[in-house]
Amino acid sequence: MPPLSVKRNPSIVDAPDAAPNGNQTIFKLADAAGRLEQEMVESKVILHNLLTDLRYKSSRVEQRIAALGIKVDLPEEEGGIGGP
Repeated sequence: MPPLSVKRNPSIVDAPDAAPNGNQTIFKLADAAGRLEQEMVESKVILHNLLTDLRYKSSRVEQRIAALGIKVDLPEEEGGIGGP
């Protein structure tokens, strides 16, 4: 799976109504919301890439262990555990 790239989607923050028109508080809040939204997108991309790398590396470790003929008893996956 190739790494994701960051693409910024337009949001309500980009609307022309968010421009400063005498009410600096609204403009500052819209600017902060836009920066937070971008940071969230970037964090999601970073986490996706880390997870992809971890899956690849763990697969390689499993292959090497199997090639050595070592049997590892792993706990069975438990389904349905977690919160809402």
